[in-house]
Amino acid sequence: MEAALEDLEPGYPGGPLLNPWGLAKDIKNAREWKLKEIMNGRLAMIAMLGFFVQASVTHVGHINNLLEHLSDPWHRTIIQTLSKISS
Repeated sequence: MEAALEDLEPGYPGGPLLNPWGLAKDIKNAREWKLKEIMNGRLAMIAMLGFFVQASVTHVGHINNLLEHLSDPWHRTIIQTLSKISS
C-alpha cells in the first residue's frame, strides 16, 4: 500500500488505487482534474441543498414535484406551490 502511494501530493492520494485510468499523469493535467473534481463536488452539494429545501417546503420529494409539474406545467409552478404553502 505504501509503495502505491509514494511520490504523491499530500492531501490528494491519486495513484493506481484512486486513479486507475491514469487520467492525471502529468502535473498540469492533475491540477486541472483536481479543480474540476472540487467544482463538481461543490455543485453537487448545492444541488442536494436544493433538494432538501424543496422537500422541506413541499413535504414531498423532488421526483414527485417534477411529475406534478410535468402533468400540468402552466399551473403547477414554483409560484403556485409557494402561494399554496403561504396561505
